[in-house]
Amino acid sequence: MPVHTYTNWNSRPSDREEQVEPYPSLDTPFEESMGIGYSKIDREIPIELNKEIPICVKIGTSSNRMEVLDITEDFRKIECDAGIAVTITVSDEVVE
Repeated sequence: MPVHTYTNWNSRPSDREEQVEPYPSLDTPFEESMGIGYSKIDREIPIELNKEIPICVKIGTSSNRMEVLDITEDFRKIECDAGIAVTITVSDEVVE
């Protein structure tokens, strides 16, 4: 019985097209950080109207000390050299 060789069996025509990234590239210097911390929502958090709610936070620091990240606290007060946060605000006002 002859042996069959299959090539490119798992490639699609769209693999050769330019890929569109869903999120913009951010120039945040995490590669220069000695420590990197990450936190995300892992429990129920009450939604308050017109209050910013962090979904996830990533920070980087060049110091040898890092604070524990608590997603419910104000991430802007954390001492860091690099950071990114994804937040959501639920509003009761109509936005045009």
